[in-house]
Amino acid sequence: MFTTAVAGQLADLIRQGRTYTVPKGEIVLSTEDNKSLQMVKEGYIKRYQITNTGNISIQSIYGPKEVFPLTYVFRLLFNKSIYSGPETYYYEAMTRTSLYSLDGGALVEAIKTDPLLYGDLLLVAADRFQSNIHQLENISLGISYTRVAHQLWFFANKFSEKKGDSAKIKIPLTQQDMADVLSTTRETVSLCMSQLRKKKLIKTGKYISVPSIEKLKLEAFEAR
Repeated sequence: MFTTAVAGQLADLIRQGRTYTVPKGEIVLSTEDNKSLQMVKEGYIKRYQITNTGNISIQSIYGPKEVFPLTYVFRLLFNKSIYSGPETYYYEAMTRTSLYSLDGGALVEAIKTDPLLYGDLLLVAADRFQSNIHQLENISLGISYTRVAHQLWFFANKFSEKKGDSAKIKIPLTQQDMADVLSTTRETVSLCMSQLRKKKLIKTGKYISVPSIEKLKLEAFEAR
């Protein structure tokens, strides 16, 4: 259901940039210092801000073939500022991660030569739009238990190894990561995941497994 929409020409272009690897926990870039377009080759990146209370709020997670940050692209190509607030957003490696990096100038020159690249960027923007709609829907669910189920259902669709209706989420998610994604406490997430385990809707370990994606979806939308 949730797929990564990086079209071929844009991906090929970004691969012409430099390749580098960052260890787990290292900041890849921030919204204050970025002048390039990134694409994940292997691993996972989280985008977050540090709130006024000192907590971390995760807005997005990027996996293989995903491109970021689009805010830079809109500013570079259209002189359009997507965010004008004072907060700094950080992109941090959740695992050892390999990336491609394309300088902004190279992107501009490539689009002058091949305007069809705009179509590829639109597909990437649609992918991010889909994730943002999911976030808004998650907030509307209100109850912590359904929000945790809903978020795991999203991850099971987007970042997993699937076999039929079952899935293993490939992000090494901690309960604190889930709490930071949902802007709640680790204790709340722990309680909700315990309930999901008792209902045999998830299995936990190094990775979270979902025996039935469809049953988890029903739990997210019906258990209110």
